[in-house]
Amino acid sequence: MSIAKRINSIIKYYNMNYNSFAKSLGMHNGSNIKRLIELNRSPQIATINKISEAYPEVNMHWLRTGTGSIISNLPESMSGND
Repeated sequence: MSIAKRINSIIKYYNMNYNSFAKSLGMHNGSNIKRLIELNRSPQIATINKISEAYPEVNMHWLRTGTGSIISNLPESMSGND
């Protein structure tokens, strides 16, 4: 799973849409997030940092690599990585 798809997983985990997620990161709208996901692009470091600041419970190792759980303290069996 690509980092763009993992970002989409975060959006789904929090029951958000592109706009609400982007606004939670301090962005004006979700067009950049939508484009990143739809074109399967890698985000800028600044975007990853914003995710880390806004969602400290999200496992940044999982976000970067796909290894582990979406939430830092979730057991591996609950990660959704099948």
